Amino acid sequence: MFAKRLSTIHSQGDILNHYAVNVDGDDDFIDWSTNFDSYIGGNASFTFVMWIKILALGNKQVFATGGTSNNGFDYSISTDGSPTIKLMNKIKTDANFDYIVGDWVQHVFVHDNSGNKAIFYKDGKHSQTHSSFAPTASAVASGNARFGATQAGGGDVQSDIAQIALYSDVLTDVEILQIYGDGGGFDLSTSGHPDNLVGWWKMGDGTEGGSGTTIYDMSSNSNNATLADNAHIIRANLD
Repeated sequence: MFAKRLSTIHSQGDILNHYAVNVDGDDDFIDWSTNFDSYIGGNASFTFVMWIKILALGNKQVFATGGTSNNGFDYSISTDGSPTIKLMNKIKTDANFDYIVGDWVQHVFVHDNSGNKAIFYKDGKHSQTHSSFAPTASAVASGNARFGATQAGGGDVQSDIAQIALYSDVLTDVEILQIYGDGGGFDLSTSGHPDNLVGWWKMGDGTEGGSGTTIYDMSSNSNNATLADNAHIIRANLD
């Protein structure tokens, strides 16, 4: 279980993870000053990675880039715990995985644009592939990317989040298993296509050093995020 192994995250650079960000499901969120539209789009290949612990089930919004009903990228969970993504005008669910309240998990979504595929991974292993996946958009997404709440409000997720990463490329099965790191994570600045790493947010274990309201991007791109409302850094529960 991720909660038991989080204290031993290490790799080439002795990467340790002691912290996470808590959002309470009542207007807390993490805000980016960009919607990542040039990287997350209907005609763009990308890989989205999260280490997350869901604290309550329901029809909840986890991550969204903003935009109209047929634009942007949304990640949500349903009342039974199944994760669903919406990319532009297409919706797909990882039917082989349900979140369990209180369990840490690494969940990955890959959009393979050239192969017209939507691919899910759970804890480093392939979970489900949807073929003939070809999203289209009528306009560019608007609004900032957010974790924990939508621009419109409502349906906010209650969770702890330890890491988020975004790649402008398709990571392979081998690379996704590598960044899972046997449940301990990996130094993404040196693994999993680091040249295509758009952003890596360690949620307390980055330059922020366990305090403050800025979550620093540990890639070279300076896409820093801001904690809003009562979102705050906590000590990760390692028991």
